[in-house]
This record gives sequence, C-alpha cells and structure tokens, in this order.
Amino acid sequence: MPTSVFRAAFLALVITAPLAGQGLDGTQWRAERIGARPAGGARGVPTLRFEGGRLAAFDGCNRLMGPVTVTAPDGIAIGRLAGTMMACPGELANQATAFGAALAKATRVVVQGERLVLRSADGRELAAFVRQSSALAGSAWVPTMINNGKGAVASTLAGTTLRLAFDAGGAGSASAGCNDLAFRYEQRGDTLAVGPVRATGKRCPAPAGIMEQEAQLIAALGKATRVRVEGDRLELRDAGGALQVSARRAPPPAGGASGAPDAAGGMGGEFTYLADAAAFTDCRTGRRVPVAMERAWIDVERAYLAAGRRGAPLYAVIDGAILERSRMEGSGTMPTLVVSRLVGTFPLMRCARARGTAALANTYWRVVRLADEAVTPVGGRREAHLIIRRDQGGGTRFYATVGCNAIGGAATVAGDAVTFTPGPSTLMACPDPLGARERAFQRVLREARSARIVAETMELRDAQGRPLALFESVYM
Repeated sequence: MPTSVFRAAFLALVITAPLAGQGLDGTQWRAERIGARPAGGARGVPTLRFEGGRLAAFDGCNRLMGPVTVTAPDGIAIGRLAGTMMACPGELANQATAFGAALAKATRVVVQGERLVLRSADGRELAAFVRQSSALAGSAWVPTMINNGKGAVASTLAGTTLRLAFDAGGAGSASAGCNDLAFRYEQRGDTLAVGPVRATGKRCPAPAGIMEQEAQLIAALGKATRVRVEGDRLELRDAGGALQVSARRAPPPAGGASGAPDAAGGMGGEFTYLADAAAFTDCRTGRRVPVAMERAWIDVERAYLAAGRRGAPLYAVIDGAILERSRMEGSGTMPTLVVSRLVGTFPLMRCARARGTAALANTYWRVVRLADEAVTPVGGRREAHLIIRRDQGGGTRFYATVGCNAIGGAATVAGDAVTFTPGPSTLMACPDPLGARERAFQRVLREARSARIVAETMELRDAQGRPLALFESVYM
C-alpha cells in the first residue's frame, strides 16, 4: 500500500468565521453528484466534514484539509487544501480532479433539509451532497486495517475474510478470518462503548498470523470510543485519537456461499448450548445446524442460561437466516444459523408438538408478552388469552381478556392481515397490574395489522411490522 504523506504547507490561508450560525459546524456530507456525473459507484465516495472553521474532505482517494469561511446568507470560501498524496488509478483520479475543482470554484453553499449543494459565482451547480450519518445500527463493514498494539496500524492479512457488523438492537459481531466474535455496543453520536468481546474456541493454523490478527481485532474493538463514517469508510478510534480499525462498507450479499440465505425469516426450533458450542434444530424440517455467535445470539444465550438447561434443548422462536460461516474445525465454510432477533423462548414446548402450524382462527391463544412485558397469571384470575372465531354467517369475531374484563368485537382476517374492532365489554374496575395490562392489550388490538404464526406461536404486528404482542397456542 502506498505510504501517505502530507504536503508541506498550505499554499494560501483565509480568515475563518464560525460555522455554527450557518448550521454546518459538526456536520458531514456524502457526495451524490460532481458536476453532471454520479459520485462513487465502484470508486470511493467523496465526503465533506465541517468542524470549527475547518474543512476535512475525502475525494475518493486522498484526504484533504484546510480552512473554510461561511458567511450569511449562503457564501462560502474554501482555502487551499493540504492532503495526502496517494497515487489514484484511472477513474478515481478523474473524480478526484473534478472534486478538487468543484471545491476551488465554490462561492455559494445551499442547504435544504438533508441536501447540500455547492454552486459557483454564476449559480452553476458544482457538486451535490446528502447528509452523512455516523449511526452504526444496521451497518456491515469489511475491516482493512487494524491497530497492532505496537503503535502502528497494519493492513489485514492476505487470504483472510474479515467482517464487522452492528445490528439495531445493540448487538455486534465480527470475524478476523477464524472465530466468530460477539459483543454488545452502545453509540451516542460519534461516541462508542463496546462491551467484552466473546469468541468461539476454534484454533486456525493458517494462514500464518491469523490468530494474532484476531487478537488485535478484539483488542482494537475494546479500545474504540470514537466513530467516524465518511462515505463508505469507517474509522474507529480510541480516546486519544489513535486509529484502531479502518473498514470499508460491505457490499450487499450477492448470492450463493457469499451470503444469500438458504433459509430465512421466522423459525421455531430447539437450541442446545454446551462448552461454548451452540446448535439449532429446526422443528419443521428436522435440520440441525451450528449457531454463529454474532448479532442476536447473545440474547439467546442469556435466555438459555436463565432457563438452566445445561446442554438440554430449549425451544425458541427466532428471526434469522442460515448462512455460510467458517467451520469450527478445519478450513472452508458450512451452513450456520445467524440469529437476528429472539422472539421468545418456550420451556414446555418440544419439536414433537411444534412441527405443525396452528391456525389463526378457532385457536385459544395464551398471551405470553405484551410489548416488552412478560404476562404471568395474577392469583385467582383468568388466564390472559385471545380467541378468534368464524361464525356460521361468515363473519369473524374475537373474544379476549387479561384476567379482568371480557373484551370482544369484530375481526377482519385476510391471509396474514388482521384488524380488530372492539365492541362492548364488561366495565369492572381492574386493579393494577391488571388495569395497566388491560390498557396495553386494548392498544395492541387497536394497532394490530398483521399476524405471523410460527409453529404454535403467534405475533401480532403493527402497520410497520413492529411486534406488539406474543401468543402461544393452547390445546384445551
């Protein structure tokens, strides 16, 4: 990799003015278009970052930095920029030249919502940008450089496949080419806190240095406290500003062994977990696969340990996919379950019962959870439940309770789509927690727009697909 060096000095300086009054200070932007040409594509994506009267830019190849002045109402003056001097191939060099020319000619900056446009003195559009978020949730990356713990940042080993991902629920996953790594993270703005990183117990003999690379990645993630996302590039730095991990955005799965799932969506099955090795048996197909310790695996692990199973099966419903992951022993990959969300665990359920699929109508559905609250019986009260029945006239009605009032009304069912129209109910005063639980159940009935059934469990979801309540079928 070419060594980056900075030009010796700025060729010109300008007197800077505060940017906060223009709403630009602390913002970063990703190029959409340079002149009439789309930015990025197979090339690096140019970016801008405004910070305290300074401009930090990336032209898709080199970093640039220098002074900037923003004046009311829409004036901008960008000083001569110093930058790294990496050799840029073909199209990347052309883009970098066009980007640099746009910055040099810009005299006006127009911000409208999430878009920023640089214009010349005659009003011509030079470059257009969209606001760049530093949020990691839902993103996936390929690490390219890792701090080696010796005061230097080194390129990753040739012949190794690395990954780093952050889901929306605070779970992170990674691999340095050998073991699956899992951790929890919390992000606030550009600050990051990473919890302990756990690894599967595999030992990979080749290529030489792969275990050291893994140890360096684990250490680097543990030290990361600052996040910077610029275009398709991610930097994680420690509290002192030292670079810990540099990564590029991962491309979407392209199919086959590279990542397209051969099973995906809601699944019900039995988890076993012993000696840091987890397996999942899909009750519908009988297929047994190992479980990757990434994404929402940590939620499954906590539930399993809380249930005290110690190697015995625990039935759970999850959202996930079976993808290719590295083998625990030897080289190559194998189909592996990646859990994206734990829906719920059901200690009394077994695959022998869960191979079928309960019907939405004419089934007694016991309420397991309302929003994030587990529903347990209140002494001497009826069990919380929901029943949907089709009458002889072709209509559909529902009957429900949380253990206080009887709730009923009309239901409309069309495939997975379902809505409830509550009718008259009894009017008993319900002491808490029943009163609060009944109000939550009424809200579920008002907001429900679909039902998803996996084996003997059902989730009611709102119009955006967000889960509202979880139920389990009960045979009377």
